[in-house]
Amino acid sequence: MLEKTGEQCYLNWLSDFIKLENKSKGTNGKVYVDVIVEDELSSKKITVPVSTLTDKYKIKTLSNYDIHVSPTDSMTVAVALKKVLEKMPIHDKNKTLGVVPNVNSELGFSFNGYNSVDAFEIQNDCIDDDDYLEKFNALLEESVPLQFLISATMGAVILTILQEKYNYDLHSYCINIVGSSSTGKTISSQVAASMWTNPTSDKIFSAMLSTTNAALKRLSGRNGVPTFVDEASAVIGNIKAEEYAYQVYEQCEKHRLNSDCSEKESGKWSTVVVMTSEQRFAASTKNQNGGLAVRIHVIDNQKWTVDKNHAESLMKFVRINYGIVGKAFTDCIFSEDIFEELPERYEEAREAITKLCNKHRNDFTDRLCQTYAITLMTAQILKDEIGLDIDIKGVAKILMNHNKYVSKEQNLAFNAYKAIVSYAARNPYCSGIRRETEHKKLTKLIIEESLTADILKRAGFQDVDIAIRKLDESGYLIRQGQGKGLKSKLTIDGTLCWCYQIDLTVME
Repeated sequence: MLEKTGEQCYLNWLSDFIKLENKSKGTNGKVYVDVIVEDELSSKKITVPVSTLTDKYKIKTLSNYDIHVSPTDSMTVAVALKKVLEKMPIHDKNKTLGVVPNVNSELGFSFNGYNSVDAFEIQNDCIDDDDYLEKFNALLEESVPLQFLISATMGAVILTILQEKYNYDLHSYCINIVGSSSTGKTISSQVAASMWTNPTSDKIFSAMLSTTNAALKRLSGRNGVPTFVDEASAVIGNIKAEEYAYQVYEQCEKHRLNSDCSEKESGKWSTVVVMTSEQRFAASTKNQNGGLAVRIHVIDNQKWTVDKNHAESLMKFVRINYGIVGKAFTDCIFSEDIFEELPERYEEAREAITKLCNKHRNDFTDRLCQTYAITLMTAQILKDEIGLDIDIKGVAKILMNHNKYVSKEQNLAFNAYKAIVSYAARNPYCSGIRRETEHKKLTKLIIEESLTADILKRAGFQDVDIAIRKLDESGYLIRQGQGKGLKSKLTIDGTLCWCYQIDLTVME
């Protein structure tokens, strides 16, 4: 603060630098705000009643959190913070479904899902919970893919806790179940949804909306619970798949302005989005930095149900038995012993799955294993603590196979090579390509520079220079001479031009 005394000005220190976020009404009716304190080495967040910041006497209690306010200027600081807080919107925590901050809990968080009127439903048509588990396990044990999906989606609550409580750098992501109408993909989603509530409830299961913004708005307020979207392929043409996946990963809507240029309140979430479709929601081979491979986990070639009878039995069962596992699981996770063990269990699971994925290690394996670990540890908790019949090794194998799939799909050099060779095969009389043979065997393609760029762009490669460099690094590109550049100067159809030489003798 600048004060003027006579002809001299003085700077007075008022308080440590703080940032205010997320003004919200708690379950007790009081209004709270998150206070962020950062320095060069660390960052911490505390949640305090608004009155703590706006009362000149109470504001001094911030020193209990190592936040210091000038004792002689506490009124000035309280008045300034009051003006800031008055402009902040109030979020009703009761509108958030899932993990919410709770100052009345020793853990600092609670699960808002089964303790209010407008919450998840529970119905058990069996004799008791043990009878439910016996009957459900008899159906579940026949499908390891279904066990995987339940583990991945139940893991949403652990994902959020690790983010919010333990500050892990984790993100929401999508699972795209791809398959024909006879593979049981829709039924598997409804079974996984039934772990939480009525599988037909719009709180957890919905159709993909017609625009990207509408689809993202649907996620707002989901904090530690999954979202199931059926037949996403029906609207792929209307949804910007890459934008949707990236925003899901960022966990908030894009910032937008009202007509008066004030900022609109953006929806936030922490979730796992499951999308069923007959074709891939997005082609990750077109994304050269692997972003989509990390953000959308494509799971295809899986038989989710054994046969028609198995599918019908599952559907009949989950329509009258739902919410039991979700309530038991969240009660278990929010018990003090398990809650405090989550970081240790996560690190153990991450180390285990990383070792299993090393055989097909790629540039994205470490990032993928951060997510895989949540699924694996959730599977173990569901088996040990809840009593679900989960094949842990089977779930791990599905995760390993996904990493293997990403390794192949994200082989940028081979994908670029395939695009060029395929184009040459489809266009045998193209004037921009010269073919060379040896012993009557085609060994080389010499392709004019701009045509090469056009082929790669049409195939979805956003940065041609990166693709060319990867071709060179992997041995698919022939240089004109040692130490020369990537391009060659050769004759095509009698014209000397810059071109690229593709070696057809190189095996993958």
